[in-house]
Amino acid sequence: MKEYGGSVSGAINKRASFFLDVRRDEVDNGSIINAITLDPQTLAIINPFTDVFRTRQRRFGINPRIDYQLNPRNTLTVRYGFTRADIQGAVSADSIWFLAVHVPTTQVTRYRLLRRRYSERT
Repeated sequence: MKEYGGSVSGAINKRASFFLDVRRDEVDNGSIINAITLDPQTLAIINPFTDVFRTRQRRFGINPRIDYQLNPRNTLTVRYGFTRADIQGAVSADSIWFLAVHVPTTQVTRYRLLRRRYSERT
């Protein structure tokens, strides 16, 4: 398993800031095959067969966020997230297949300071 990633954040101006997170994962799992070979005429077991081969999984994600202070009591947060997951060479009963998943998400949130010790998220 190999993991790569990092984040960076900072101020854009007096009222705005940003945050960026990037991640890449590489996972190689073993896929196990357990099978038997049959004699075509008697259907007797000739030879058991076992094998393990590598199934590659790759994941990538990027998640930027911007916070903007509307006034001293209200902050607007905008986030975007993108995740891509690839699984190559997975085996089902009758085929070898490739799976790719792409998941984009967007979120807008407003935070309001109610009192000094409490906040509300809408």
